[in-house]
Amino acid sequence: TGYFGSVTKSAVAAWQSAMSVSPAAGYFGPLSQAKYSSMVAGAPAPAPAPVPGGGPVMLQGSGLTVSAGVQPPEALAPNGAARIPFTKVVLTASADGDVMVKSVTVERQGVGTDAALDEVVLLDEDGIQVGLGKTLNSNHQVILNEPFTVKAGTSRTMSLGASRPASDSTSVAGQIIRLALVAVDSGSAAVHGSLPIVGNGMTMNATLTLGSVTNQTGSYKTVATTTEDIGKTAFKFTSVRITAGSQEKVRVWSIRWNQVGSAGIGDIANVKTVVDGTKYDAVASSDGKYYTSKFGSGIVLDKGASAEIYVEGDIMGGANRTIKFDLYRTTDLAVSGETYGYGITPPPSGTGFT
Repeated sequence: TGYFGSVTKSAVAAWQSAMSVSPAAGYFGPLSQAKYSSMVAGAPAPAPAPVPGGGPVMLQGSGLTVSAGVQPPEALAPNGAARIPFTKVVLTASADGDVMVKSVTVERQGVGTDAALDEVVLLDEDGIQVGLGKTLNSNHQVILNEPFTVKAGTSRTMSLGASRPASDSTSVAGQIIRLALVAVDSGSAAVHGSLPIVGNGMTMNATLTLGSVTNQTGSYKTVATTTEDIGKTAFKFTSVRITAGSQEKVRVWSIRWNQVGSAGIGDIANVKTVVDGTKYDAVASSDGKYYTSKFGSGIVLDKGASAEIYVEGDIMGGANRTIKFDLYRTTDLAVSGETYGYGITPPPSGTGFT
């Protein structure tokens, strides 16, 4: 309380007696102060406060530099092509801490129409889609808001891309479209660099025939009424079977599962995607609803060949909750053709698909 009364005086006197400070008068004078200072000087430094989760404190970087990368060359953008890279950008974090990029804003430019693009996407260094693709708004822009981190003192090269409709509802063939990075939200980190950054123009094409895949639910189709025990490990939640068409061999790069059940991210652990007995880690999105697995250099399927892909995990909690995995969009299965190299958009229908 700040009040020095009889109780405090008695306590100080007891301490003085225990520390051999004489006389033990009950007042904290020069002799007592010198004794206390000598004790504090010899004491070990206090341990730092623990960090929630047990990890080190990560400092937020003060700045993010945005610059143009080596741009993809001008090329055709055929009907049905998925994740075509239009513009490369390099993001470099300051040396004083990691920088989390919360969103990027992309604008459609050039002599073309918004209808020529099915959705705009963000691609990482491996060409794997980050977050969901989005359609252009009335300002010809999209805000791609799946957060990603640039480590302190390092750079990441990301691509702004787009997917084309399977067929044009309007005549867009010959239009030349560009994608521009017009804004970056990096929270408290200051953004440095000159915007917009605009890539080369891509020519809309309606005559080139790309490869194809068909899809159907696999052997492990999710059954909503199944009851499983908490603690079960490597449980197979669901699967999809894809088959390459006759036009060209295909390469499967990644898959993004959508967990649409009521279970939270803490209810499921050790999520893996399994293909032909090989298990690939599945990385959860920031909201815990999407799990993405990358297949390294890709899984090649010959013309007419099939592969079954399933997702498994450990059930850690969530009594009376549900776990249900599916594909939110067919482009969440990243496939490209081996002949032309374009991404392929799987069809929205197939046995067991709606």
